[in-house]
Amino acid sequence: MSWGKLTGVRPVKLIHLLRQQGLNQSEIFNYLKYDVEISDDIIDLLWRIAEEEQRLIAPYRVGGKQIALFINIPFCPSRCTYCSFITIANLQNQELIDQYLNTLIQEIDELADYLRSAELSVAMIYLGGGTPTILTVNQLEKLFLAIALMPSKPKLEYTVEAGRPDTVDREKLQLMLDYEVTRVSINPQTMNNETLRRVNRHHTAAQISEKVYLAHQLGFDVNMDLILGLPGENLSNVYDSLNQVLKIKPANITIHNLAQKRTATLTIQHDHELA
Repeated sequence: MSWGKLTGVRPVKLIHLLRQQGLNQSEIFNYLKYDVEISDDIIDLLWRIAEEEQRLIAPYRVGGKQIALFINIPFCPSRCTYCSFITIANLQNQELIDQYLNTLIQEIDELADYLRSAELSVAMIYLGGGTPTILTVNQLEKLFLAIALMPSKPKLEYTVEAGRPDTVDREKLQLMLDYEVTRVSINPQTMNNETLRRVNRHHTAAQISEKVYLAHQLGFDVNMDLILGLPGENLSNVYDSLNQVLKIKPANITIHNLAQKRTATLTIQHDHELA
């Protein structure tokens, strides 16, 4: 097989790992060809992608006395049928969200103390989930304030995942701007309203466009995600989604293939049908 013994996702990561181990281009090519048994054309493709990735991430590379930080908010307005992440969709229990947020802020405060003692600073932040923008304005401000008190230099990038447009409004975006967030991720997955309903996302394609335009007006870079292979979709639906997203002109578009994870509702339903 042209991909040899490779399995799973992110095959280019192997090249980055081999580089970190000190292997040069010739040694990497030999390893991929003779140990992993990848064909020459695929090795060439992987190398070209790795080179492009290196070029793109070079300005954002952290090291030495700087760290990149991921902060997780595991709550969503609804659970997508393809989702296998640890996330809670029952938002009636605000007490649980408050408990989580208070504990998270305590952890951030403790991390800030450690960073100061170790003379480290935060260079990049990704606030993901779940859906961080499910938090109220007051909850978000409480979190942003704790983050702002961490030792940091001017951030290379500060991203907030606002994946569901029905959880985003001007007030929340303005708050992010006030706390120096530079990028938001507004992720449609598809621009087909029927598919959105099918995968249990309670928003419309029009809402996606509206919130991306609003984020652009306020000066944010915007990421957008699409998933190929969603239930009931064909190639025409994918072209339509991609064309709609291109018209909005986000800074970045990430294309995923649908992966049916074991704990996702979609997989469980499929297994029951087969049984």
